[in-house]
Amino acid sequence: MIETVIYPISDARKTMNLQDFESQYRHGMDETLNELQTAMLLVVQAQRKISEIGNNVQNLSQIVEEFITSQESE
Repeated sequence: MIETVIYPISDARKTMNLQDFESQYRHGMDETLNELQTAMLLVVQAQRKISEIGNNVQNLSQIVEEFITSQESE
């Protein structure tokens, strides 16, 4: 038995059978999961970059402290 699903699309009504609905659902879910995976990869890249920037700030601070110490001892 093929069921029919009715849903509104911009003031018009369209009918589709269950197979079409399932296909559209799977396609939408695949796209959404791909977007989520992309977002997670971007989060990991951002975390790495933040860590790298933090290390650079620490290194610069150490260089400044060493410079100040060397200037005070002269």
